Amino acid sequence: MPPDRVFGLIERVIKKNTTICEPEEYYKIIEEYSVLKVLGKDWHAYDWKAAVQNIIKPPGTWHFQFNPTKRFLITRDHSQKIALIQEEANYRINLGMARSVCKKSKRILSIAPKKLVSGRTVNNDKKQSINRLLTNHYGPDWKSLQNLIFYKDAMENNIIQTGSSTMTEEFICDQTPVDDTRFV
Repeated sequence: MPPDRVFGLIERVIKKNTTICEPEEYYKIIEEYSVLKVLGKDWHAYDWKAAVQNIIKPPGTWHFQFNPTKRFLITRDHSQKIALIQEEANYRINLGMARSVCKKSKRILSIAPKKLVSGRTVNNDKKQSINRLLTNHYGPDWKSLQNLIFYKDAMENNIIQTGSSTMTEEFICDQTPVDDTRFV
């Protein structure tokens, strides 16, 4: 089943629900059609960009140009423990020379990305907007309602936590096979 169809099925169910208050409600809907992995709970994000900046040369200073390149060969030199990249302008002929793209005296093995902190801060304008919306929809005592604890915590802690309660943009979906006969 193509991913567009999965998202279409999920979207159809979400549109039928008039009110979805908690991220867990989205999780239940998405789990009906795919495998759900929640950021901070099932997997963690790492800051690869910052980790690589100290080790790898900027791509503009590499020993080849990207535009004419049709094939990249990445090899590992076991004696020096470095990664080598070779570019090829053709698919069938190996004419290029493999060289390291690491900075001097740096090795690929020394890349150690740090785990990113999950969660987002909520600015005051957003807090006021959420408060106004929830007050209009549920009344002035919306903070005492059990199904709105996620929003209460976000307003009081000034952060939207990931893990057990996550915003809907912070998950990934893997397609689960619905019918094996559709695959070739």
